[in-house]
Amino acid sequence: MPQTPGKRIAVRALTWGLAAAMLLISTWRWLSLADGAEPSIEPMQSASGTRAPAPLALPVQAAFEDYRFALERPLLHPSRRPFPDRNALVALEAAAKAKQTAGIPPPPAAPPPPKAPPQGFLLRGTMIAGSRQSAIFERPGKESYVRIGEGEKLEGWTLVKITRQDVVLSLGDQTVTWPLAKESENRQRRP
Repeated sequence: MPQTPGKRIAVRALTWGLAAAMLLISTWRWLSLADGAEPSIEPMQSASGTRAPAPLALPVQAAFEDYRFALERPLLHPSRRPFPDRNALVALEAAAKAKQTAGIPPPPAAPPPPKAPPQGFLLRGTMIAGSRQSAIFERPGKESYVRIGEGEKLEGWTLVKITRQDVVLSLGDQTVTWPLAKESENRQRRP
């Protein structure tokens, strides 16, 4: 939105007025501080007859004990608790090391028991047709069949080898050879 010349002049006048007011206030404040302060410089006669100013008297610094509260409850520390001194830290480290060396080392962790091969399955057949190989497992009682190929899994176990009479399953470093179900198992199942 374009400004009119009158509005532009008013804004500049207001800006200059505020700057002048701030300058006057800061000058007045500075002068009032200078008037209220007692000079600590007293003229002295030197041996040459000229006046030499006396050294400035600095205010007495507060003793370290006056700031002890800040050290006991540090403002910027999250816990607002005193920092432990060096001797306490050394004692805590020594106690921790003694506790570690004095205790009986923990027994080595026992390896987990080996996982049993898949239960509730019978190997009913294998199919070997060139590079295509698969094994057919039956779940007795449910009369359902599962067909898996080499490299596939059956309850976490991987089928690694298929022959005419058996299959080899592996899990980690364990291997199990699983033979075909016998005829006697067929007769037991069917009346």
